Amino acid sequence: VMTETPARRAWSADDVRAFLSQVADVAGRCTPRPGLAYSSPEAFVLAHGQAHVPRPLPAKYRRGAPRRCYRNAFRAALHEGLVYVEGYAQAAVIPVAHAWCVEPGGVEVLEVTWETPGQAYLGVALDLGFVAASLARGACVIDDWATGWPLLRAGLRESAWRYEGLGASMNGKKARAVQVAETERELRELGAVMERREDRHGDTK
Repeated sequence: VMTETPARRAWSADDVRAFLSQVADVAGRCTPRPGLAYSSPEAFVLAHGQAHVPRPLPAKYRRGAPRRCYRNAFRAALHEGLVYVEGYAQAAVIPVAHAWCVEPGGVEVLEVTWETPGQAYLGVALDLGFVAASLARGACVIDDWATGWPLLRAGLRESAWRYEGLGASMNGKKARAVQVAETERELRELGAVMERREDRHGDTK
């Protein structure tokens, strides 16, 4: 008698949390990292992350190049006035490090890299200025192992990296215009750096 194989249950944000908790526990016991306030990127996302709701990308937003999630999310946040989010998303077998956007005040995912949104997302909304500085020297923000995980270091103020709203660090329209112009200039410089690095190493998310 033939029987149907039960369909695999879709992942939820709670499933992602449980998976990251297991990874963080192992990292905390097996790979001590002196000077860090968090034992691993997974521990950081568990402490500060928020669940976001998958949905198809609205037509008014454009998807970026495949395998360029950090650059895609940064550019979308900069040019569309969105919020840059970095964390973990479930797309295939296990949750992977990933970046996406949400609208200010929203919780619905704007998946600007994957054609099909992941099943579950858990991430941290980050200040775009902090993101720009981080991406200029590393491949991503949270799991920036190449430069010693600066976001995980003890003593770093939460206000230095946390997204506080589009106008939090601006003082009037003129200041915003100046900041946007400066950020766009930084983006062009950042883009050149990232292109060179991606040519050598790639960005697989």
